[in-house]
Amino acid sequence: METKSRQPSPPSLSTHSRKRMFVNRSGLAEKVDRDSICKHADLCGSCPLIDVPYNQQLSGKSDDLRKMADDAGFSNVIVRDCAPSPDTLGYRRTVKLAVDSFTDMNDRVRVSIGLYKPTTHKVIDVGRCPIHSDRVNELLAFLRGEIWRDGLTTYNERSRRGLLRYVIVKNSFATNQILLTLVVTENDPKLKAFARKLCEKFSYLNGVTLHINNKTGNAIFSSDIDPETDATENNILIAGLDTLNERICDLKIRYSATSFMQVNPPVAEKIYYRIADLASLRSTDTVVDVYCGVGSIGLNLARQAGRVIAIEETPSSVSDAKWNAEQNNLHNIEFFEGRAEDLLPRLVSQKQITKTDIITLNPSRRGCQPAVIEAITTLQPRAIIYMSCSARSLMRDLKHFEKLGYRTVSFEPFDMFPRTPHYEVLAHLVPNNAP
Repeated sequence: METKSRQPSPPSLSTHSRKRMFVNRSGLAEKVDRDSICKHADLCGSCPLIDVPYNQQLSGKSDDLRKMADDAGFSNVIVRDCAPSPDTLGYRRTVKLAVDSFTDMNDRVRVSIGLYKPTTHKVIDVGRCPIHSDRVNELLAFLRGEIWRDGLTTYNERSRRGLLRYVIVKNSFATNQILLTLVVTENDPKLKAFARKLCEKFSYLNGVTLHINNKTGNAIFSSDIDPETDATENNILIAGLDTLNERICDLKIRYSATSFMQVNPPVAEKIYYRIADLASLRSTDTVVDVYCGVGSIGLNLARQAGRVIAIEETPSSVSDAKWNAEQNNLHNIEFFEGRAEDLLPRLVSQKQITKTDIITLNPSRRGCQPAVIEAITTLQPRAIIYMSCSARSLMRDLKHFEKLGYRTVSFEPFDMFPRTPHYEVLAHLVPNNAP
């Protein structure tokens, strides 16, 4: 990943050739023209598997996880085949893109919305991205034309001047509505009129918020610079609503502008149901959900468990999670706000959390701090279910769990990010003495 914050540093890209060679299942080399799928593939590079047949993408991810597990010393652990995504194009429902401007050959100002070219401040426009949803692409296309026309300047990293830095678009899979966040250096009076124009143009635009970030560097949110900063303090609603409604696992789920939202909701839902299967909950069980975000995993488990204790450090996510619990009439879940590495050990030492049956984890790409792992094993759960977007940090953490008495029994990859090399993994752990 989305502080816990999975909000990334500005997305960057790499370049590679227009056509690539790969070997299909019959062993024959094929040459595929990337331009037939994406005109920007040559420059962008964020989807290096854009032209690879989908069954090969899935098998490649399964093989990648198996090799990583072998290298980390988990060669005896079951690695299941990668679960597919229902959609391999148009699936991305959350995008965070940098904004820049340039003068074309006819001396006209153009706005780029896209990714930073590595080691530069140059933004490569992603155009109509084939992995973005149609509505995300439609809104971004309009923004490119209207930003400069409405007198909104774009931020220049070198001169440290300009207004608009990033755009963040969240698109609900269930309602197809959009929440737009403009990351700006100040609350310019022009922005409110600009937001009203957008809402009049697009009926599906649920709201527009501003996030004020006037600090130097490439961080998107202010909390990315200072983990002690509450990003919601720098958020301003300028049109519509500042939340977006989704439906996952038949639960009503609300997201605020600074709350983490999975890019591929149908695959996220598939993972959350699988976590419930692995947990095999009883009505008397206690669950601890660490890095809970807006509560999707914990709320799904609360329908079967006796009690759920959920921990999250992002204030907007905790607020959303409490709203989600109330809306879904789930009153056996309690949310604690704070950094997991500080809060969980304290709750354990103060006996506010005692022996626990199931623990679920869904940290950012950095994985878990040692203090979190040590506190978890102190609680002696009968199972630990770890959801990770970084197999590398996952393997490191599993070695630590192993030293503290927990063995990994299975890995399950899920294709959250088709056309890219990335995937989510579920690891299932049990005590060493478990049958």
